[in-house]
Amino acid sequence: MWSVKQMHRKFFKNFLSRSVRLGMLSLIYLSIPAIAQDTSNLPDGPGKDKVATACSGCHDLGQATGQHQSAERWADIVSVMVNYGAPVTDSDFSTVVRYLATNFGPDGAAAQSKPASPH
Repeated sequence: MWSVKQMHRKFFKNFLSRSVRLGMLSLIYLSIPAIAQDTSNLPDGPGKDKVATACSGCHDLGQATGQHQSAERWADIVSVMVNYGAPVTDSDFSTVVRYLATNFGPDGAAAQSKPASPH
């Protein structure tokens, strides 16, 4: 039968061992650069590179570019994404929102370039 002291030792040894392995795997994962995505579907303009970097770190660019939101809604979305870790600095926030609203707003350049859907 194991004593309480032995059980504690075994638990902490296993816990620390798992924690160290998890920490090392996390570091390895974070050190792998994000897979480069094709940015050719992003219209040129101020903020294109910032949007590509901020959005493609966690999901496909199409997830962002397929939406057509107002500037206010884009500001909300970008704020949420920043809270999830998107690399948008305070000084770049307006540039990112402006780029998204200009190109992927309800009347943005990307929305206008889409062919009208047949009814």
